[in-house]
This record gives sequence, C-alpha cells and structure tokens, in this order.
Amino acid sequence: MWGEDRHCERCNTPVIRKDLEQWFFRITDYAEELLDSAKIDWPERVTAMQTNWIGRSEGAHVVFKSEAGDDITVFTTRPDTLWALPSWSWRQSTRWWRN
Repeated sequence: MWGEDRHCERCNTPVIRKDLEQWFFRITDYAEELLDSAKIDWPERVTAMQTNWIGRSEGAHVVFKSEAGDDITVFTTRPDTLWALPSWSWRQSTRWWRN
C-alpha cells in the first residue's frame, strides 16, 4: 500500500478495510492432550513441530514483597536465575503501577 489514495503497490487496486468473521481456538485448553503424542504414531518431526507450536512452559510462581508490603507473584521458567535479579519492570496497566 502506498500513497494518500491507498492503492496496492503491486496491482494498483484500492485497499479497503473489511470486517471478516474469524474463528478462535483456545489451544491452551487442549495442550496436555495434544502434547501426549503416545496415543498416535506421529513422525518425530511432526511431534517436535507440534510441541514447539503449543509452547507450553513449565516453571514456578515466585512471590516477591513490594516496599509497601504487597505480594507480587510472577511466573518464571528459570527460577534458578532469580538470585541475580537486580530489578524488574511492568507495564503501566498493572495495579502495581497505579499504587
């Protein structure tokens, strides 16, 4: 798309916005079932691709205390590296930022 008149750079047709119907799947609801590939004889490369696509992480919830005494719970896949944690940041929309 280029120019003020919003035309396609390849075919010079007008670019328009359309509202399209979409489907959404809650893949996290089925992660365990999909990762259990023992039920089906999948090739190894397919199993690896599916595992990487689902992206389920194992880790730990760690609780920090703020200076105000509030609990701040975070999830990490590497709790062994927290001893060297010099600082952290969070986005402004969290309740910790507003307080």
